[in-house]
Amino acid sequence: ELRRHPLYEAADLWAWDRSRNDWSFQEGVEAKTGKKHPMTYQTNILVGKWHWFLAHDKPYVGRIQVETGKVEYLEVPAQLEATEKTSIRHWGKGLKNQPTNAAGFAIGRKGHNGTGFGHISAGSPILVGKHLFFPVVTGTVYIIDSTVEQLNPKALVAVNDLGPARETWTLSSFSFSQGKLYMHTMREVICIGRRP
Repeated sequence: ELRRHPLYEAADLWAWDRSRNDWSFQEGVEAKTGKKHPMTYQTNILVGKWHWFLAHDKPYVGRIQVETGKVEYLEVPAQLEATEKTSIRHWGKGLKNQPTNAAGFAIGRKGHNGTGFGHISAGSPILVGKHLFFPVVTGTVYIIDSTVEQLNPKALVAVNDLGPARETWTLSSFSFSQGKLYMHTMREVICIGRRP
């Protein structure tokens, strides 16, 4: 039989404290991350002895040590809204999405216009080198250093977007080949890499 470990109990949590505009650490807390399911569907990946995933109802990246059952969570911005001049990280809740394809046809239905955490599935993460790439339905992408001893704010390498906030929608996973990442949204195919 496989081991069973709860994902809620005695978790270490780095949560975003809006009053201080910084993370705060809580040790051994009960991290209620989902109404019925602890993780967003299809967001899990095993890297070494750590099983990584996105939480269900909260914008948390989580991991559990498969041998000891140690559980850690890091709150991440619910969504990134990038403009030509600034990037705004929305904490707690993202912006309401308007999922349409390149022809302007509305795709999806109620539940597809949220942040990508919750009952809707998300694209599966991939590991490139030591970095985990977690895409969510809004096009926000979390890049995590998978080699950290403790899941803390330093593990969050970057938060990026695949297109304009409110207008980007994807359930796709990244692919990686010859130094380039490939992804698609409902509107476009994207290649990310260094220019020669």
